[in-house]
Amino acid sequence: MQNLQQELERIKIELNLRNEREASNIDSLKLTTSNELQKLRNDNEKLLDKLEERRLESTNNRNTIEDLNNQVKKLDNFPNPFVVEETLTFLKNQYKVATKEIEDIKEKLNCLDNTEVMLKEAICLLISKRLLFRFKQEKKKILQNEKLAHSITKKHLKFVRDELIKVENQMRKQRDMYNERLSSMANCETGKTRIEKIDQIIIVSDEKAQMLLDGSGMI
Repeated sequence: MQNLQQELERIKIELNLRNEREASNIDSLKLTTSNELQKLRNDNEKLLDKLEERRLESTNNRNTIEDLNNQVKKLDNFPNPFVVEETLTFLKNQYKVATKEIEDIKEKLNCLDNTEVMLKEAICLLISKRLLFRFKQEKKKILQNEKLAHSITKKHLKFVRDELIKVENQMRKQRDMYNERLSSMANCETGKTRIEKIDQIIIVSDEKAQMLLDGSGMI
């Protein structure tokens, strides 16, 4: 029984150490995730700033095109209409390029938002799996310890039962030798009572072990 207590204490220490390592790993994962999320937020802010700059540029270009169109309408005899047309075409192309860049930036921002959500979900799933795995391992250890304690107790009780049977046989021999019927019957009854109690303890222990085995199938 002392060896069993030492083994249980050793298993308890190992479980505590494993729990500490798992907690340290989870803290490290949280720190890494926090840094990644902060980096994503910083990149997001930079993209928003760039988007605002592009928007202002596109607004200025649009205003410039409108101003030029108004000036062309006001002038009846413009000296070089080819230059004006070329300038307008250039500005329109620049406006299209700026609009395209704004759309690209919006798509990148949407991708960043989706990536951040997926990263959070992956982290939650990983933490849940680790906690579930640790719970299963701890329950498995406890079940193994219960089985070990049951096995040792059962062997000890069987040993005591065998010893009582030997004592009972010796008492029967003494009864035959000395013809002490009343004393022998009392001793025999006492032996039978002890044996019945031990048998009952073994039955209860077996039922407990079976309940533990049935409960292990729930995980």
